[in-house]
Amino acid sequence: MPLSVDDRLEILDLMHRYNHCADGDDGEGFADTFAEGGLFEGSMRTARTREELVQAGASGGGLWKHWLSSPIIEGDGDHATARVYLVRTGRAEDGSVELIASGTYHDTLARIDGEWKFTHRKVHPDQ
Repeated sequence: MPLSVDDRLEILDLMHRYNHCADGDDGEGFADTFAEGGLFEGSMRTARTREELVQAGASGGGLWKHWLSSPIIEGDGDHATARVYLVRTGRAEDGSVELIASGTYHDTLARIDGEWKFTHRKVHPDQ
């Protein structure tokens, strides 16, 4: 069965919760966006265990913001994949906002106990 509109909205919500947790130093909330044994492959670190995910999600220091656009979500039943553009901004020493990084997230997701979770999230940075 193809993904429903509700599934797509729940997956978008998951992506946005991930951003807010990463940007707000909420390591527990960040880890909660992943399935047990889920893998995060970032441009600066890889995390698989709950402890590693909590640390990865609590490392932003409120210094940057993640922005997503142009999501492509595909799947059926309880499994999905997604690609979404990423821009990360941050504060420069003079207080201005600057582009820190850009790229694409490639996601694999699963519905677990009625909730969508990342099973694998990999950052593909722009060169």
